[in-house]
Amino acid sequence: MQYYYNPFEPQTPSVMPPQIDYNEQWRALEELRLRKNYEKGEIKKFSLALGIAIVAFVAIQAATTFIVGLFGYTESLTNDPVFLYAYSIICSSVLSVALPFGIVGYYFKKNGQYSKYHIIPSKKLGISKFILWVLFGMMCCIAAQFLVSYFIQIVYSLTGKMLEAPEYAKSNSVFALFMELLATVIVPAITEEFAMRCCSLQLLRKYGKGFAVLCVSVVFGLLHGNIVQFVFAFIIGLILGYVTVMTDSILPAVIIHGANNGLSVTSSVAEYFSGEETSNIVSVVLYVLFAVLGIFATVILAKNKQFKSLKTDNTSVLSFGEKMSAFLFPWMIVPFLILIILTVSSSLL
Repeated sequence: MQYYYNPFEPQTPSVMPPQIDYNEQWRALEELRLRKNYEKGEIKKFSLALGIAIVAFVAIQAATTFIVGLFGYTESLTNDPVFLYAYSIICSSVLSVALPFGIVGYYFKKNGQYSKYHIIPSKKLGISKFILWVLFGMMCCIAAQFLVSYFIQIVYSLTGKMLEAPEYAKSNSVFALFMELLATVIVPAITEEFAMRCCSLQLLRKYGKGFAVLCVSVVFGLLHGNIVQFVFAFIIGLILGYVTVMTDSILPAVIIHGANNGLSVTSSVAEYFSGEETSNIVSVVLYVLFAVLGIFATVILAKNKQFKSLKTDNTSVLSFGEKMSAFLFPWMIVPFLILIILTVSSSLL
């Protein structure tokens, strides 16, 4: 027999049993364990920083609202659209969003964490490719609005409560419309995309595109302060994150974000000049137009094989579940709970 072992005869290499280098295996396992611990520690560090930014967002909003009330302007936040939009630009966008997340980006950029992915993705895109991605994104945003409407109806049928976003005074002058444009379209598109798709997404991206897009979409949703906008912003975050990763440019996401918000401003402008009926017609026309153009753009992008999977393309040794666990626990769970409570209470009370 070929593998018969006779202890009285010398063994030849051809019949020697395979030798296992247990020391080498142990070293490989130990190296894997150390690398996993390092990556978990780094993700937890990023999670802590983003968690602090979220808490800062809540704290700054609360502090500025308190200061406004201290000076007797609380009622103006509800009844004076110009005052509301000015407050939104300064406090809700710049101080609450851009500042804390900008500090996070600055800290990690200084420490070399954006060495692989620049803090602001700025790959040059051809004009046609840029337009196609924007139209695709707008089509997805419109689809997201219908999904959220369906979600609201489901919640209503189950609980008897109609979830609604808070309503404020409508613009009552041309200057108010201009302020609404700044506060709703231009400033949030820049500050929120800088905070989410630049500082946050680019920081987590080296551990997987899908992982980064999902985590930042959750953060993006929670920053919007109520259950309706949370669901909508989460879906929009997935869309904007995907477009940013696919194009490696922040510009399409900024335009999609602004254009999506601009639908409501366009409706406000039409209502101010021509009445509610005209506003409804304009809204329907814009929705249909973006839906049709978006389908057309999607077909072209698919034909050109521009859609790609977000499967992990990094060298991480952690599974997706291990990375999500490291991101969520323990540092993110507290700010998540705080914002979920604020979200639910603002919508259901």
